[in-house]
Amino acid sequence: MRRIVRIRPLPIPAELLGGDYRSDPGLRADLQHWVGQIWADKDAQIEQLLGDGHLDR
Repeated sequence: MRRIVRIRPLPIPAELLGGDYRSDPGLRADLQHWVGQIWADKDAQIEQLLGDGHLDR
């Protein structure tokens, strides 16, 4: 079984720093969107690797 590990630093956007996640619904939504995009990018990379034959389904 082949394993691929990709590690990259991701700076947290300045607008997401220093806020109160619990009491600021706008910040919470923005942070959830940012994390969701990271997951979507990861899923796209996996699909590309599967399509290129680098991984077994």
